[in-house]
Amino acid sequence: MTPEELARSKREARQLSDAQLGVLLREGPSGLASDAWDVLQDERARREAQELSDAALGRLLREGPDSQQNGAWVVLEQEEERRERVRAENLRTPHPLFRRPASDASIEEEEERRYPALRAIIYIHQGLAILALVLGVGLALTRSELPPLVRGAVLLGGVLVCLFQWALAETLQVVIDIEANTRRNSAR
Repeated sequence: MTPEELARSKREARQLSDAQLGVLLREGPSGLASDAWDVLQDERARREAQELSDAALGRLLREGPDSQQNGAWVVLEQEEERRERVRAENLRTPHPLFRRPASDASIEEEEERRYPALRAIIYIHQGLAILALVLGVGLALTRSELPPLVRGAVLLGGVLVCLFQWALAETLQVVIDIEANTRRNSAR
Protein backbone atom coordinates (compact mmCIF):
# COMPACT_ATOMS: atom_id res chain seq x y z
CA MET A 1 0.00 0.00 0.00
CA THR A 2 1.21 3.49 -0.77
CA PRO A 3 1.36 6.01 2.09
CA GLU A 4 -1.70 7.80 0.65
CA GLU A 5 -3.68 4.56 0.49
CA LEU A 6 -2.59 3.70 4.03
CA ALA A 7 -3.71 7.11 5.32
CA ARG A 8 -7.04 6.74 3.50
CA SER A 9 -7.50 3.24 4.97
CA LYS A 10 -6.88 4.59 8.46
CA ARG A 11 -9.45 7.37 7.94
CA GLU A 12 -11.99 4.86 6.66
CA ALA A 13 -11.32 2.53 9.59
CA ARG A 14 -11.96 5.39 12.03
CA GLN A 15 -15.33 6.02 10.37
CA LEU A 16 -16.47 2.42 10.81
CA SER A 17 -18.98 1.76 13.54
CA ASP A 18 -18.01 -0.68 16.28
CA ALA A 19 -20.33 -3.28 14.74
CA GLN A 20 -18.83 -2.89 11.26
CA LEU A 21 -15.30 -3.14 12.65
CA GLY A 22 -16.27 -6.24 14.62
CA VAL A 23 -17.68 -7.94 11.51
CA LEU A 24 -14.50 -7.27 9.54
CA LEU A 25 -12.31 -8.55 12.36
CA ARG A 26 -14.41 -11.71 12.78
CA GLU A 27 -14.13 -12.44 9.05
CA GLY A 28 -10.37 -12.49 9.44
CA PRO A 29 -7.54 -11.38 7.21
CA SER A 30 -8.46 -13.57 4.24
CA GLY A 31 -9.21 -11.47 1.20
CA LEU A 32 -7.60 -8.37 2.68
CA ALA A 33 -4.19 -6.93 2.02
CA SER A 34 -1.85 -7.42 4.96
CA ASP A 35 -1.64 -3.66 5.47
CA ALA A 36 -5.46 -3.43 5.52
CA TRP A 37 -5.64 -6.13 8.18
CA ASP A 38 -3.03 -4.27 10.24
CA VAL A 39 -5.06 -1.06 9.93
CA LEU A 40 -8.17 -2.83 11.25
CA GLN A 41 -6.26 -4.33 14.18
CA ASP A 42 -4.68 -0.96 14.97
CA GLU A 43 -8.12 0.66 14.94
CA ARG A 44 -9.46 -1.99 17.32
CA ALA A 45 -6.47 -1.44 19.60
CA ARG A 46 -6.95 2.35 19.46
CA ARG A 47 -10.61 2.04 20.46
CA GLU A 48 -9.77 -0.38 23.26
CA ALA A 49 -7.04 1.96 24.52
CA GLN A 50 -9.51 4.83 24.67
CA GLU A 51 -11.77 2.74 26.88
CA LEU A 52 -8.99 1.99 29.38
CA SER A 53 -8.90 3.81 32.67
CA ASP A 54 -5.83 5.92 33.39
CA ALA A 55 -4.66 3.29 35.89
CA ALA A 56 -5.02 0.44 33.39
CA LEU A 57 -3.24 2.41 30.68
CA GLY A 58 -0.40 3.24 33.07
CA ARG A 59 -0.09 -0.42 34.09
CA LEU A 60 0.15 -1.58 30.47
CA LEU A 61 2.74 1.07 29.70
CA ARG A 62 4.80 0.07 32.74
CA GLU A 63 4.81 -3.55 31.55
CA GLY A 64 6.72 -2.42 28.48
CA PRO A 65 6.47 -3.10 24.74
CA ASP A 66 7.48 -6.75 25.03
CA SER A 67 4.25 -7.63 26.85
CA GLN A 68 2.04 -6.15 24.11
CA GLN A 69 0.77 -7.54 20.84
CA ASN A 70 2.41 -6.35 17.68
CA GLY A 71 1.61 -2.66 17.16
CA ALA A 72 -0.35 -2.31 20.41
CA TRP A 73 2.52 -0.54 22.15
CA VAL A 74 2.46 2.30 19.64
CA VAL A 75 -1.31 2.65 20.11
CA LEU A 76 -0.93 2.77 23.89
CA GLU A 77 1.73 5.46 23.62
CA GLN A 78 -0.46 7.48 21.25
CA GLU A 79 -3.38 7.21 23.67
CA GLU A 80 -1.18 8.39 26.52
CA GLU A 81 -0.06 11.40 24.44
CA ARG A 82 -3.67 12.19 23.52
CA ARG A 83 -4.72 12.14 27.16
CA GLU A 84 -1.80 14.40 28.10
CA ARG A 85 -2.89 16.90 25.42
CA VAL A 86 -6.45 16.83 26.76
CA ARG A 87 -5.21 17.35 30.33
CA ALA A 88 -3.00 20.25 29.26
CA GLU A 89 -5.91 21.84 27.39
CA ASN A 90 -8.17 21.43 30.42
CA LEU A 91 -5.58 23.16 32.61
CA ARG A 92 -5.52 26.14 30.26
CA THR A 93 -9.31 26.53 30.31
CA PRO A 94 -10.65 26.05 33.85
CA HIS A 95 -13.94 24.34 34.47
CA PRO A 96 -16.88 26.79 34.81
CA LEU A 97 -17.31 25.80 38.45
CA PHE A 98 -13.84 27.13 39.23
CA ARG A 99 -14.06 30.43 37.37
CA ARG A 100 -14.44 33.55 39.44
CA PRO A 101 -18.03 34.76 39.08
CA ALA A 102 -18.79 38.42 38.63
CA SER A 103 -20.38 40.03 41.63
CA ASP A 104 -24.15 39.76 41.78
CA ALA A 105 -24.46 43.53 42.11
CA SER A 106 -22.56 44.18 38.87
CA ILE A 107 -24.63 41.57 37.02
CA GLU A 108 -27.88 43.12 38.22
CA GLU A 109 -26.70 46.63 37.30
CA GLU A 110 -25.75 45.47 33.82
CA GLU A 111 -29.10 43.74 33.34
CA GLU A 112 -30.98 46.85 34.47
CA ARG A 113 -29.26 48.91 31.76
CA ARG A 114 -30.24 46.49 29.00
CA TYR A 115 -33.47 46.92 27.03
CA PRO A 116 -34.74 50.20 28.53
CA ALA A 117 -37.59 50.41 26.00
CA LEU A 118 -38.86 46.94 26.88
CA ARG A 119 -38.66 47.79 30.57
CA ALA A 120 -40.67 50.98 29.92
CA ILE A 121 -43.29 48.93 28.06
CA ILE A 122 -43.43 46.53 31.01
CA TYR A 123 -44.11 49.43 33.40
CA ILE A 124 -46.74 50.86 31.05
CA HIS A 125 -48.58 47.51 30.86
CA GLN A 126 -48.45 47.13 34.64
CA GLY A 127 -49.81 50.66 35.03
CA LEU A 128 -52.61 49.95 32.55
CA ALA A 129 -53.41 46.72 34.42
CA ILE A 130 -53.77 48.57 37.72
CA LEU A 131 -55.80 51.33 36.02
CA ALA A 132 -58.16 48.77 34.43
CA LEU A 133 -58.68 47.07 37.78
CA VAL A 134 -59.33 50.34 39.62
CA LEU A 135 -61.72 51.58 36.92
CA GLY A 136 -63.56 48.27 36.70
CA VAL A 137 -64.03 47.97 40.46
CA GLY A 138 -64.74 51.67 40.84
CA LEU A 139 -67.40 51.75 38.12
CA ALA A 140 -69.00 48.57 39.38
CA LEU A 141 -69.26 49.91 42.94
CA THR A 142 -70.10 53.58 42.32
CA ARG A 143 -72.56 53.35 39.42
CA SER A 144 -75.60 52.11 41.24
CA GLU A 145 -77.87 53.30 38.41
CA LEU A 146 -76.46 50.54 36.16
CA PRO A 147 -78.25 47.20 36.18
CA PRO A 148 -76.50 44.54 38.29
CA LEU A 149 -75.70 42.47 35.22
CA VAL A 150 -73.89 45.42 33.58
CA ARG A 151 -72.03 46.22 36.80
CA GLY A 152 -70.93 42.58 37.04
CA ALA A 153 -69.79 42.67 33.42
CA VAL A 154 -67.83 45.90 34.05
CA LEU A 155 -66.21 44.36 37.15
CA LEU A 156 -65.36 41.15 35.29
CA GLY A 157 -64.07 43.11 32.30
CA GLY A 158 -61.83 45.24 34.54
CA VAL A 159 -60.41 42.16 36.24
CA LEU A 160 -59.82 40.35 32.93
CA VAL A 161 -58.16 43.37 31.31
CA CYS A 162 -55.99 43.71 34.41
CA LEU A 163 -54.93 40.04 34.26
CA PHE A 164 -54.14 40.14 30.54
CA GLN A 165 -52.17 43.40 30.80
CA TRP A 166 -50.20 42.08 33.77
CA ALA A 167 -49.56 38.76 31.97
CA LEU A 168 -48.25 40.64 28.94
CA ALA A 169 -45.90 42.62 31.19
CA GLU A 170 -44.64 39.41 32.83
CA THR A 171 -44.17 37.76 29.42
CA LEU A 172 -41.86 40.58 28.38
CA GLN A 173 -39.99 40.21 31.68
CA VAL A 174 -39.59 36.47 31.05
CA VAL A 175 -38.09 37.19 27.62
CA ILE A 176 -35.57 39.57 29.21
CA ASP A 177 -34.74 37.00 31.92
CA ILE A 178 -34.23 34.23 29.34
CA GLU A 179 -31.83 36.45 27.42
CA ALA A 180 -29.90 37.30 30.59
CA ASN A 181 -29.65 33.65 31.67
CA THR A 182 -28.55 32.57 28.19
CA ARG A 183 -25.87 35.26 28.11
CA ARG A 184 -24.68 34.35 31.63
CA ASN A 185 -24.49 30.63 30.81
CA SER A 186 -22.74 31.17 27.48
CA ALA A 187 -20.05 33.20 29.25
CA ARG A 188 -19.19 30.19 31.41
